[in-house]
Amino acid sequence: MCSSRPRGLDTDAILPSGDELDRLLDVACQVALVCGRLIVEDRPARVEFTTKSTEVDVVTVMDRRSEELAHAALRRLRPDDGIVGEEGLDHRGTGPISWLVDPIDGTVNYLYDHGHYAVSVAAVVGDPRVDGGFWPVAGAVLNPALGDLYRARRGGGAELVRGDVTRLLRATPATGLGLSLVGTGFSYDPGTRGRQGEAVARLLPQVRDIRRLGGDDRVDRGAGAGAVSPLQSHGERFRRDCGECDGARGGG
Repeated sequence: MCSSRPRGLDTDAILPSGDELDRLLDVACQVALVCGRLIVEDRPARVEFTTKSTEVDVVTVMDRRSEELAHAALRRLRPDDGIVGEEGLDHRGTGPISWLVDPIDGTVNYLYDHGHYAVSVAAVVGDPRVDGGFWPVAGAVLNPALGDLYRARRGGGAELVRGDVTRLLRATPATGLGLSLVGTGFSYDPGTRGRQGEAVARLLPQVRDIRRLGGDDRVDRGAGAGAVSPLQSHGERFRRDCGECDGARGGG
């Protein structure tokens, strides 16, 4: 999430140097790639799952295996750093850097073998357990089904790596709502989903079109690549690429 400077956090005192940011970005990409290979190559014929907040909020055995693999890789590569995972992993480090890991963002898509899911890994300064208490500095989002790797670090812009081609990402130039292709997502709570559906119905006549692919990172990456414009609705925040960090996070 690219946000204003966290309240009470002296980021100038703890922000990594340029070389360190490059190293953090390299680690984020390494971890995303190894976890991406796992969830594709080791995917069972029948994916077992349990539920979390509601019956439609699922977590699979591969979510947990991917998170365990990310934890092991990060502990080996960055032993002093903290780690917080989407599925409950919480390791407190001794240094200023922590990692946020979403081992499969878009789990429902993964469960149904739809290709729009990702592994998201981000390095942050501050305390990732406190809302507004941390700031992302480097991250990677990998769609292993398509082979697309989105990566970014503070001050370095955001890039898409697709095969042997790397290109700088830019937000859509559209300035009017009517020319915006809007990307969004929906809550797991049925009541909230109903209100969001009503909001989308009101919005649809005013925009070019709406896309909902599942998982927040698809909106984040689409916005950074100029493919969609993000929508914020009823507490669901979708982040615009700010040229410093893009898409990689540990939640949702």
